[in-house]
Amino acid sequence: MHGDRSTFGELVERYQKRVYQVALSILSDKDEALDITQEVFIKAFRSYNHFRFDASPETWLIRITINKVRDHLRKERLRRLLF
Repeated sequence: MHGDRSTFGELVERYQKRVYQVALSILSDKDEALDITQEVFIKAFRSYNHFRFDASPETWLIRITINKVRDHLRKERLRRLLF
């Protein structure tokens, strides 16, 4: 699974729905959840070669999802405060 684009594609296929569901359950906004899902897989692709497989790929992706959602909510809160 290390570094193989087709294998990464399989990872996306397998976990995309789950990542979206997690983002949607927190954000309650379909468009934002879709955006976060894309960001998660971009981040995962960029760091894929560094994944140590200590945890399952699902655990890894869900952790990225939660971090991306937190970042998004933080930015939204800041944006509302400033504008």
